[in-house]
Amino acid sequence: MNTILFVGEHARTFDVLWHEHEQWELVYCTGGEGAFRFENGTLMEYREGDVVAIPPRERHSNSSPAGFTNIHIRMADPGFPYRSAFRVEDDAEGHLKTAFREAQYYFMADINKRELVLAALGELIASYLIVYRSNSELSKVVEQIRSLIISNYADASFALDEAIRELPFHYDYMRKLFKKEMGLTPLE
Repeated sequence: MNTILFVGEHARTFDVLWHEHEQWELVYCTGGEGAFRFENGTLMEYREGDVVAIPPRERHSNSSPAGFTNIHIRMADPGFPYRSAFRVEDDAEGHLKTAFREAQYYFMADINKRELVLAALGELIASYLIVYRSNSELSKVVEQIRSLIISNYADASFALDEAIRELPFHYDYMRKLFKKEMGLTPLE
């Protein structure tokens, strides 16, 4: 889990043609801005300090009129609860950038047992992405359901379905919105 299989870096680049990978691709924009285009027509813009995470076999291209630089990682089974591409911003201290740079260093280094550090960095990067994504871009109702789950996870008598049905929205709407934003249904 969270195995870093490849780390690369793009110097100033304007276009990356359509392609896909068998693993998750994690792209940290170290400079410039641009947009990923996905085969389903979705456009995901990014700028310096953003990470775009692209699931396996998701055909995509990347372009920027002014050029971009990045560090990109291919990771096997990062354990994301998401099924589609997503974007997160790094924090003010640049923790994600530091982790990506460390992964790049250890991937290229000729150090015995470097795989141990790469595994730890893979876990760290995946964890950062899950935390940063869950702390941003959530609608109020999804955050409310998430809070219900977190505050009642240890209560065996808690009935999540009943709690969701008591909220002032249609159950199916909330379930679909939760799945869209979190990558899983509330029950999953």
